[in-house]
Amino acid sequence: MTRVCFFCQRVLPSNTSLEQFPVGRRVAYDPERGRLWAVCPACARWNLAPIEERWEALEELERLTRDRARLLTKTDNIGLLRAGELELVRVGRAELREEAWWRYGRELARRHGRVQRLLVLDVALALTLGMPLARDIVRGTTFANGAPTGVRRCERCGASLSAGALSVRRAEDLLLQPGEGGGIRLRLECRYCQRRHEQGGASWTGTDAERILRTVLAYQNFSGGDARAIDTACGRIVAVGSPAGLVAEVAGWELQLAALRLTMYPNAGLALEVALNEEHERALLAREAAALEKQWRKEETIARIVDRELTPVPTIHPPAAGS
Repeated sequence: MTRVCFFCQRVLPSNTSLEQFPVGRRVAYDPERGRLWAVCPACARWNLAPIEERWEALEELERLTRDRARLLTKTDNIGLLRAGELELVRVGRAELREEAWWRYGRELARRHGRVQRLLVLDVALALTLGMPLARDIVRGTTFANGAPTGVRRCERCGASLSAGALSVRRAEDLLLQPGEGGGIRLRLECRYCQRRHEQGGASWTGTDAERILRTVLAYQNFSGGDARAIDTACGRIVAVGSPAGLVAEVAGWELQLAALRLTMYPNAGLALEVALNEEHERALLAREAAALEKQWRKEETIARIVDRELTPVPTIHPPAAGS
C-alpha cells in the first residue's frame, strides 16, 4: 500500500475512516475508470494506488460518499466532499446533492456552545461581584477593532465619516440597500449634514460592503444559535431558493442593520450571515474545484498509461456483484 509520496518522498498521513485504504486525508477516486489516488498534502500530487488495492476501497468510498459525505462544491467532472476527517474528490458525473450552508451552521453551533459556557461563568461572577460580565468582555475583545470600512467622507460636505474602521455599534447605523447587479449597498448618514437638515453620507458596495456586513452580523449573532434557530435560518434560505436570493430579499427591506435584532424579523440576521458566508465560501471552493479538475486531467493521463501499459493485465474489470 502507498505510504510515501512518489513525488516528494514525504510520508502520507493516515486516516481512520477507510478500512480498505487508510492512507491520505484527501483521497481522489474515479469509480467508473477504477482509479484511486492519495493526494499528498505537501506537494499536492496524486499518488495512484496499485490496481490490486483499489476495488474494495472504491466500493467503500462510494458507500461513504452516499451515506456520510457532504458535498462542498462540484464542477461538471468532479465533486469535492467532506466526510469527517477526509476530503474526497469524486471524479465523474453523479447526482450529488449539495447541502449548502451546513458548514457555516457548524460555526454558529460552535459559537452557541461557547456562549453557554460563558453563561456559566457569568453566574459565578454575578454571585461574587454582582456583575455578569464574561460574555460582554469576550465579545468586546473580539470586536475591539470594529468593522473595517476604509476612509470614507461625506459625499455632500466632505466630513470624515470613517477613518479606517467604525465601531460595531456605529456600524449598526448603516442602512442596507440593494446594490447594482444583485449586490448590496451600505449607506451611512452624515451627522453633520443632518444637523443642517441636509442629505449627506457615504456608501460602500461590492466586497467592501459584504466585509462590513459580515462583521456586524457576527457581532449581532455572537451567541450563535441552537439547532432549532439554525434550522429556521436555513429554512428561510431554502424558501427563497438560494443564499444570493436571501441576501437580495433582506436588502430589499432597506433597514438599518440594528433593526435585524428586532423580533419582527425573527432569525433574519442569522439567516443573512449564513447566506453571506456561504456565498463567500462557495466562490473560494469553486476556484479550488477548478484547480482540482485541472490537476485530475494531468493525473488521469498518467493513470491511463500506468494501467494500460505498465501492468501485465491489459484490461481490468471490477469483480462482478456477488462473486
